[in-house]
Amino acid sequence: MYGYNKVADNTFVNLTPLLTGYYLEDIWNETISKTDYSNRGYNTLLMEDAPDIATFNYLKIGFNEPPTDYYLRPFSLAIEKDVHNDCYQDKPEIEIDSK
Repeated sequence: MYGYNKVADNTFVNLTPLLTGYYLEDIWNETISKTDYSNRGYNTLLMEDAPDIATFNYLKIGFNEPPTDYYLRPFSLAIEKDVHNDCYQDKPEIEIDSK
Protein backbone atom coordinates (compact mmCIF):
# COMPACT_ATOMS: atom_id res chain seq x y z
CA MET A 1 0.00 0.00 0.00
CA TYR A 2 2.62 2.43 -1.12
CA GLY A 3 1.55 5.98 -0.39
CA TYR A 4 -1.24 5.10 2.05
CA ASN A 5 -1.39 7.58 4.90
CA LYS A 6 -3.43 7.88 8.03
CA VAL A 7 -6.10 10.59 7.69
CA ALA A 8 -7.38 10.68 11.27
CA ASP A 9 -7.57 8.66 14.48
CA ASN A 10 -10.11 5.89 13.83
CA THR A 11 -11.09 3.32 11.25
CA PHE A 12 -14.13 5.07 9.75
CA VAL A 13 -12.37 8.26 8.67
CA ASN A 14 -9.40 6.29 7.34
CA LEU A 15 -11.39 3.55 5.61
CA THR A 16 -13.69 5.95 3.73
CA PRO A 17 -10.94 7.56 1.58
CA LEU A 18 -9.31 4.18 1.02
CA LEU A 19 -12.56 2.69 -0.33
CA THR A 20 -14.05 5.72 -2.08
CA GLY A 21 -11.22 8.13 -2.89
CA TYR A 22 -13.02 10.94 -1.05
CA TYR A 23 -12.54 12.45 2.37
CA LEU A 24 -15.27 11.59 4.84
CA GLU A 25 -16.41 15.21 5.13
CA ASP A 26 -17.03 15.33 1.36
CA ILE A 27 -19.51 12.46 1.23
CA TRP A 28 -20.93 11.52 4.64
CA ASN A 29 -23.43 12.84 7.13
CA GLU A 30 -25.73 11.01 9.51
CA THR A 31 -28.82 11.73 7.37
CA ILE A 32 -27.65 10.05 4.17
CA SER A 33 -30.35 7.75 2.83
CA LYS A 34 -29.11 4.34 1.83
CA THR A 35 -28.91 3.37 -1.80
CA ASP A 36 -31.04 0.27 -2.18
CA TYR A 37 -28.78 -2.15 -4.03
CA SER A 38 -31.20 -4.96 -3.21
CA ASN A 39 -33.69 -3.46 -5.66
CA ARG A 40 -30.92 -3.51 -8.27
CA GLY A 41 -30.49 -7.28 -7.90
CA TYR A 42 -27.56 -7.36 -5.46
CA ASN A 43 -27.33 -9.24 -2.18
CA THR A 44 -25.60 -7.03 0.36
CA LEU A 45 -23.65 -7.94 3.51
CA LEU A 46 -22.05 -5.98 6.31
CA MET A 47 -19.87 -8.03 8.63
CA GLU A 48 -16.93 -6.90 10.78
CA ASP A 49 -14.39 -8.67 12.93
CA ALA A 50 -14.95 -6.47 15.99
CA PRO A 51 -18.70 -5.77 16.32
CA ASP A 52 -18.31 -3.98 19.65
CA ILE A 53 -16.31 -1.21 17.92
CA ALA A 54 -17.82 -1.52 14.44
CA THR A 55 -16.76 1.05 11.85
CA PHE A 56 -20.19 2.61 11.44
CA ASN A 57 -21.20 2.38 15.12
CA TYR A 58 -18.14 3.48 17.09
CA LEU A 59 -18.80 7.03 18.37
CA LYS A 60 -21.72 7.27 15.94
CA ILE A 61 -25.48 6.80 15.99
CA GLY A 62 -25.31 3.54 14.05
CA PHE A 63 -28.25 2.19 12.08
CA ASN A 64 -31.97 2.34 12.91
CA GLU A 65 -32.61 -0.47 10.44
CA PRO A 66 -30.25 -3.10 9.04
CA PRO A 67 -28.17 -1.35 6.34
CA THR A 68 -27.79 -4.49 4.24
CA ASP A 69 -29.66 -7.69 3.39
CA TYR A 70 -27.35 -9.57 5.75
CA TYR A 71 -26.24 -7.55 8.78
CA LEU A 72 -24.36 -9.74 11.21
CA ARG A 73 -23.56 -7.26 14.01
CA PRO A 74 -26.54 -8.18 16.24
CA PHE A 75 -25.76 -11.88 15.87
CA SER A 76 -22.04 -11.34 16.43
CA LEU A 77 -22.68 -9.27 19.55
CA ALA A 78 -25.01 -11.97 20.90
CA ILE A 79 -22.53 -14.82 20.56
CA GLU A 80 -19.31 -12.87 21.20
CA LYS A 81 -19.29 -13.65 24.92
CA ASP A 82 -19.32 -17.39 24.13
CA VAL A 83 -16.64 -17.36 21.42
CA HIS A 84 -13.29 -18.82 22.44
CA ASN A 85 -10.31 -18.93 20.08
CA ASP A 86 -12.58 -17.86 17.22
CA CYS A 87 -14.87 -20.86 17.80
CA TYR A 88 -18.45 -20.98 18.99
CA GLN A 89 -19.32 -24.31 20.57
CA ASP A 90 -17.62 -26.83 18.26
CA LYS A 91 -17.45 -24.75 15.03
CA PRO A 92 -15.33 -21.90 13.73
CA GLU A 93 -17.29 -18.68 14.24
CA ILE A 94 -17.45 -18.02 10.48
CA GLU A 95 -19.36 -21.31 9.95
CA ILE A 96 -22.19 -20.55 12.40
CA ASP A 97 -25.56 -20.24 10.67
CA SER A 98 -27.36 -17.17 12.03
CA LYS A 99 -30.78 -18.28 10.78
